[in-house]
Amino acid sequence: MENKKKNLGDLFNMHQYEKIIKSCKKKFKNLQNDEKEILILSYSYLNLIEDALKLLENEENPMFLIIKAKLIAQLGNIEKGLNILNSLDYKKLNNNEKIKYKIIKTYIFSNSLRQKEALNESSDAIKLIGKKKGQKKDLYNIYRHLGIIYIRLSDFNTSGKYCQSVIESPDADIVDKGYAYRYLGIIHSFKYNYFDAIIYFNKALSNFREINHQLGLMKTYTSISLSYINMGEMEISLFFAKRGIELAEKTGDKLSSTKIYNRLGNLFILKNEYGKAHEYFKRDYEFTATLENKILKGYSARNIGRLYKLKGDFKNAEIYLNESLEIFKNATDVFNKLLTQIELLEIRAKNKSYDHIENEFKKLIQPMKDKKFTEMLANFYLKFAKICEDKKHYPKALEQIQKALEILEGKENIFRYVEALYTQGAIYHKLREEKSALRSLKNCYYIMKNQNIKFLFQETVDLIGLMDENFLINTSKANTSSVKENNFIKELNKASIIEEFNDYYIIGTSKTLKNCVKKAEKLAKTDITILIDGETGIGKEIFAKYIYYSSSRTNKPFMAINCAAIPNELWEAELFGYKKGAFTGAINNRLGKIKAANGGVVFFDEINRISKRGQASLLRFLEENEIYPVGAEFPEKIDVRTIFATNENLLDLIKNDKFLPDLYYRISSSTIVIPPLRERRKDIIELINYFIKLYSNKYNKGINFIEKDAMELLINYNWPGNVRELKNVLEHMIILNDRNKIGKEDITFIKGEEKFTTLDEHERDYIIKVLEYTKGNKIKASKILGIHRNSLNNKLNK
Repeated sequence: MENKKKNLGDLFNMHQYEKIIKSCKKKFKNLQNDEKEILILSYSYLNLIEDALKLLENEENPMFLIIKAKLIAQLGNIEKGLNILNSLDYKKLNNNEKIKYKIIKTYIFSNSLRQKEALNESSDAIKLIGKKKGQKKDLYNIYRHLGIIYIRLSDFNTSGKYCQSVIESPDADIVDKGYAYRYLGIIHSFKYNYFDAIIYFNKALSNFREINHQLGLMKTYTSISLSYINMGEMEISLFFAKRGIELAEKTGDKLSSTKIYNRLGNLFILKNEYGKAHEYFKRDYEFTATLENKILKGYSARNIGRLYKLKGDFKNAEIYLNESLEIFKNATDVFNKLLTQIELLEIRAKNKSYDHIENEFKKLIQPMKDKKFTEMLANFYLKFAKICEDKKHYPKALEQIQKALEILEGKENIFRYVEALYTQGAIYHKLREEKSALRSLKNCYYIMKNQNIKFLFQETVDLIGLMDENFLINTSKANTSSVKENNFIKELNKASIIEEFNDYYIIGTSKTLKNCVKKAEKLAKTDITILIDGETGIGKEIFAKYIYYSSSRTNKPFMAINCAAIPNELWEAELFGYKKGAFTGAINNRLGKIKAANGGVVFFDEINRISKRGQASLLRFLEENEIYPVGAEFPEKIDVRTIFATNENLLDLIKNDKFLPDLYYRISSSTIVIPPLRERRKDIIELINYFIKLYSNKYNKGINFIEKDAMELLINYNWPGNVRELKNVLEHMIILNDRNKIGKEDITFIKGEEKFTTLDEHERDYIIKVLEYTKGNKIKASKILGIHRNSLNNKLNK
């Protein structure tokens, strides 16, 4: 039994929750208490809360009642969870139970907006933990909870310190670190530093994905979705919201679903689709009305109130906003109370005199003068500026905007800075002070163009066009030195803000490409084998990853196998693994690539390049769903989804007796044919703009424009190497470019109607330039070139 306990404990420490559930759920009654606790927590981490509660139905052990209280609170029944805790005789609990009791009470009080009580409980827990050995994980669990408590108290500095201490500690659990990263993301979101927020959210996703912590993934998807909404990146936001909804519906988690409805409502507001926004907000509001969780009620009521305000129904708007305000007042949530009050002030400004509104605003911003609210104060000045603008009190509006700009100057808050510049320009335009208006708007335009920000971009372009129709045509001639360089812009150039999305970001809006994407999305919902057919460099692996991330296997491994890179004699050993002693040199067991991806997706690239023998072994694996490691006596069952890619016509290979017909028919029932770049020239423009932005930032070049003649040359070129060639050519140009634009003279590989002399010659020159740039470092060069180091060596040997 001790050995079994140790094994369960080891599995739990390795976060093998599914294995624990599979091995224990049928014999729950026969388990020891510590084993039961491990099983229940495994259900919890996979967000299978209802299943966990069924097991706890008749359990009266204090520890199980404490865990049950948290699970019930997680489902939104805060008061019921608290009642279970209060029914326990605290004095009779042992020290470990007391610590857990205090941690759960901290969680419940914090989520019911009783932050002072939450702080008291957390302080008690820290005292109980003291210097006891083996309790460090509990300590960092408390620190993680303190991170969200201080966010709710709007004390972001203290929250950040607790989160940072969790992240930096080797003793903290990966789950607590994931939440600490998420809370840091929330802090930056509240400060409107969305770039930094997304970096932290991606780190949280990485932690949660590593251990398949579905509750953490779901919460982070909702958070990252909101940040992208605020950045104006609607499609990316919608993608993450859908990911969250899928996970919530998969586990039946209504509480998480309602938070995502909240995000979707906000998204459709920004898309001006008020009907859809109302539909999602209504679902959110109706569900939160059944819960004891006041914070969710407050958010829901404010969202519906804000929507009614936007629709011009001020009577209903005020009803819902007042409901929200009462909740946040009683909960002593300063930040949310102020957000709701400013919404109400905007409504009341319609029927009140300017002097009355100004006095109200002065009272409202008084608490915001605390240093911890500095950047939020800038947002409030902008809100009041809009009220002044509506009242046609333009000088006062400009005064508020100037206050906001002074706060934001040199800060990382690029989005509010852009909003302030745009609003300033719009008001100057109304006053017919066109020089001042254009100065503000052009600065705004350049910042957004340089940073690829969509927030207010089209509005800025339209307004500039009204005053200076030649500006956008002659952007390359504009004096970009007039744009004030802020420290935050320099920092943003270094940041990769959409790390996860870029991994499978399919760029292009041509009809043929959209059809491929739609088909991929439909197939992603199944487990059917897929064949991706397309020329070299077209982006077949990106499509494979898009399918993977859109599927139910996204929290399991993705294994890409380059079939052309595996020698025929090592094919089976690489794919299926081998046993110790199977052949000379096999001194240990080795896990094959397919088994390493068990539960996930295996992508076979260049399937047309494997030998007939390799094809036969692959066909056997596909037919039987099992592998034979080299030297093994028995097969092993494997659960993976397979995606194949080819850059040759497999039917032609069959005719030439180079490909097995049986394998072809096994893998080709669902085929996606990606058209070459020359057949969808509309996409070339989008790809050029994307890669210029990407590599300009990567190499700190500041290139933000491509001349018309240069663009036409690139569009009309046939691109035999497709997206990969286009990507490498643009990277090459940007590395060598010392100006802020790309001109016709930079495109040296196309001369008039003449194309490449040979592709090999251009490739050779480019490889030499990249090696010069990396000072001969082949590892760095292979990363820039997007090829394996062995492939680089092969090309150099030629």
